[in-house]
Order: sequence, then structure tokens, then C-alpha cells
Amino acid sequence: MDDDSTEYAPQVIHSLVTGTPRRIVVNVANAGLIDNLPEGFAVEVPADVDGAGVRPQPMGALPPQLAAVNRPYVSVGELTVAAAVTGDPRSVRHAALVDPNTAATLTVDAIHELCDALTAAHGDLLPEALRG
Repeated sequence: MDDDSTEYAPQVIHSLVTGTPRRIVVNVANAGLIDNLPEGFAVEVPADVDGAGVRPQPMGALPPQLAAVNRPYVSVGELTVAAAVTGDPRSVRHAALVDPNTAATLTVDAIHELCDALTAAHGDLLPEALRG
């Protein structure tokens, strides 16, 4: 955890225990929180915290241009999940190739080398089918 998150956690716990209201930002599964992003996909939204718990707040629809910025990341997430579910290492490369940040900074060959290096470094954490 970085310094900000270690200072943030006690505030959340304080609100949960004492009932002191606080607004935080959370990353949660989209359950009707942002209308024009897929259900179940991770979204970042404000949440109210107090003695009753943490309640993510619905945001409605993003402006079209902001939803458009997010859609490529949704595709990356879907391809990454597909790799894990199917065990197809090509899906890992596909996810990396379409990631807007990766595609903007690396060549196709460099992306393949990056995938190979990450697999070599973290293969023990991957499903066996994705290690090779």
C-alpha cells in the first residue's frame, strides 16, 4: 500500500465503527452505477460510508466522450478474463496489443517481448496453461 491508502483505511474504519459519515472513492463491480459501461465491470465511483456500511453511489450515464475513453479498457479486461477462463495465451497478447497505453508506447514486437518477460517473472501466479 502507498502512503495515501494506509492513511485512508483508518478513516474508513472510523466511519464504519463510529457512524461518522464520510465520502470516499471506491472501485467496485458496476451494478447499475454507471449506465453506459458493462454490468459487472470494475468502475470507480463515490461512496458514502458510515455505521451502515459502504454504499457506492449511482452516477447515471457518463458523457459519451468519457464512455468512449473507457471502452478500450473494458475490451482489455474482457480479453484478460478470456485468457484466464480459456487458458489461451493468445488472449493475453491480444489484451496487451489493444491496451491503449501499451499500443501507444510499444511496437508489436516489444509488446510480445513484454508479455514473455511478464510471464517469465510471474508465471507461478498464472494458470498453468498461460505459463508457456
